[in-house]
Amino acid sequence: MMAQAQAEVNHCMTKSEMKPILVDGSNIVRRWPNLRSEALAGLLEGLKANGYVPTVFFDANIRHVLQDNGDVFGQNLLDCLTHEDPDHTIVVPSGMRSDDYMLLLADRRGYQIISCDTYRDESFAKYSWLRNRVESGDKRVHAPAFVLGDLVIPTLGIVWPFAQTSIVNFPVNGDVFIQAFN
Repeated sequence: MMAQAQAEVNHCMTKSEMKPILVDGSNIVRRWPNLRSEALAGLLEGLKANGYVPTVFFDANIRHVLQDNGDVFGQNLLDCLTHEDPDHTIVVPSGMRSDDYMLLLADRRGYQIISCDTYRDESFAKYSWLRNRVESGDKRVHAPAFVLGDLVIPTLGIVWPFAQTSIVNFPVNGDVFIQAFN
């Protein structure tokens, strides 16, 4: 009920009040094998309900990844996103990395990123804010987690109910620890 009320308030927000945010779609889909694309759908819903306008980036091979994993929901979600919101759904050209597009936009425009990626690749070293984010306190990259049925992004203050009835994500070795719930 509260989530619905928040979504209705955000629906009335003007475009200038909505906050742009970049989402590493390929990373999110691969991060939680038990949730697959449902994790991405829940994340997008939670971000929108909290006043964000997500732009989702996918690597060129995303359709093959979804098909190879038998992720029919993900294939339908990707089709829906690319047809209904093409300005906010980017499948990068073959041979390119979606990370390169997101990081360039975050660097030039100051946008925030939702990803579980650690960005340790040397090619990302040119972004000093990314390389030194712990020391500098830069909070542009946010890692979501699914805990006890909720999507949680502590650095953005988001807790969003996620209706999933299977094993969820949780930290193991610094990741997320598994929690079953009904």
